[in-house]
Amino acid sequence: MATNLVSLVSEYLTGDNVSKIANYLGIDSSKTQSAIKASLPALLGGLIYKTSDPKGASEIYDMVKGLDGNNLSNLGGMLNAGTQTDDLISSGSKFVNSIFGSKTDAVNQYVSKESGINIGSLAKFLPLIASIVMSFIGKEAKANGITNASGLTSMLSGLKGSLKGLIPAGLLGTLGLTSLFGDTPDKVKHVAKQVEEESKGGLGKILLPLLGIAAILGLIYLFAKGCNDEKTVTTTVKKDTVQKVVKTDTAKMQTMPKEWTALGKFAILKLISGDSINIPELGVERKLIGFITDSTKMADKETWFSFDRILFETDKATLKQESMDQIRSIAIILKSYPNVDLKIGGYTDNTGDAKHNQQLSTERANAVMNAIVGMGIPSARLKAEGYGSQFPVADNSTEEGRAKNRRIDVRVAKK
Repeated sequence: MATNLVSLVSEYLTGDNVSKIANYLGIDSSKTQSAIKASLPALLGGLIYKTSDPKGASEIYDMVKGLDGNNLSNLGGMLNAGTQTDDLISSGSKFVNSIFGSKTDAVNQYVSKESGINIGSLAKFLPLIASIVMSFIGKEAKANGITNASGLTSMLSGLKGSLKGLIPAGLLGTLGLTSLFGDTPDKVKHVAKQVEEESKGGLGKILLPLLGIAAILGLIYLFAKGCNDEKTVTTTVKKDTVQKVVKTDTAKMQTMPKEWTALGKFAILKLISGDSINIPELGVERKLIGFITDSTKMADKETWFSFDRILFETDKATLKQESMDQIRSIAIILKSYPNVDLKIGGYTDNTGDAKHNQQLSTERANAVMNAIVGMGIPSARLKAEGYGSQFPVADNSTEEGRAKNRRIDVRVAKK
């Protein structure tokens, strides 16, 4: 499934279908097009958020599992203002209520403001567009062999990136979507690039003030990790990787789980592709790059590395926003080494129900894989598998040991 959700759904909203929707609702076609442009990201964002929770995913799956795309292939006929149009609105209303609930009015107000359409006319508009979204998701789920709610979650969770920047900050906050679609990571990348370019241009003297200001503004979330003194970090790599490390980030650590501080100071590592990643001295990224660039090491099934900055919601497969920093670094590494494929493994401790642990580990491994795919990495280069409580790396009789066993690992499957 391609990653640009809005574009894919928009393909079914052609000029003729837009005109039919406008005629049915008695509104201007150009305003209808503007309303579609405003409503699709909100609907899709609300859908992804809803399915990030197992109960919500089950509710949505029940709504779309019987839809196979027939509505889309005959959409023009169904929009001819007859009973079929009414049926679309009826099913779409249930969908809208499920993903937005009491916040539906806020979405309508936003769409009204963006399109100039009276809110009264949007009472039928939003459900009508929602029904088209439902049909599209049902069609894609069937095409991808999705047979349960967790599969639907996995399919959608990696596609968040396509909605980046399409939902305004105010609406994100109102709908509670900031944790999923907040723009901090993109700003991190921008600031990192700016700092590096200025350093190259002989402006190293302004590096510290720039980072300090960026930290105050909150634009470098996990970029501002670790360093109270400035030093150059070096690493040993094969010559043909053309890697180099620029100066360590000197801004004080921002909000960060304290166990992450044991990973050492963060520094910007420039890869062969020209991209840079901001990673700690002992982070898994360095270990992974070292393995990839070591010609004496072959891809095998035994050499695993543990992600060290991945967090999930308790007993869920929902990634916390803090995790996206490391996931983005892994995606950049994969872009720099296009011949490399990875295998993602999910693990739990041995407490609770073994069947539940197996399912949770699988869903979490898939969530990480899909998040990487959502950053532009072809899905064919990644595989994921859950192992439950198998292969512990620590003693499950202690809380510290159990915490270490609840993990996501990665190995190089091809290089």
